Amino acid sequence: MGVSRSITGNDQRGSSYDRRARREWLVSPAAPWGGDGVKVPCWECGAMVTVKTMCVDRIVPGEEGGRYVRSNIRPHCPTCSHRQGAARTWAKRQASDPYPEGHCRQCGVEFWANHYGQAHHAEDCSIGAAEAAEDW
Repeated sequence: MGVSRSITGNDQRGSSYDRRARREWLVSPAAPWGGDGVKVPCWECGAMVTVKTMCVDRIVPGEEGGRYVRSNIRPHCPTCSHRQGAARTWAKRQASDPYPEGHCRQCGVEFWANHYGQAHHAEDCSIGAAEAAEDW
């Protein structure tokens, strides 16, 4: 039994041969990204990437139904790819957070109000209990 990587869409990405063929196509002059057969500019920042340094980016993300087909892929440098991934992760976290910035993530009390003694954590809030234990 093999080890599973924590990358979404493992079954959609294809074999290592499929993935290499996509990267080689992206650097080729046949692709619309300006490759010369050896390197191609990152679609976002213009840094030159090769088959070995490139990240293949989907134009329509997988979670929106995008697939790894030639009409939906573009070359991405690792720096931009990681930045894009971090931004999407942050946006998902913010969207799933039930309380706005400056509130306890468990019970919703405002931090500034709690600081000035105008509000307190809910009785069953473990964060409030931990803060109370620190005060003693």
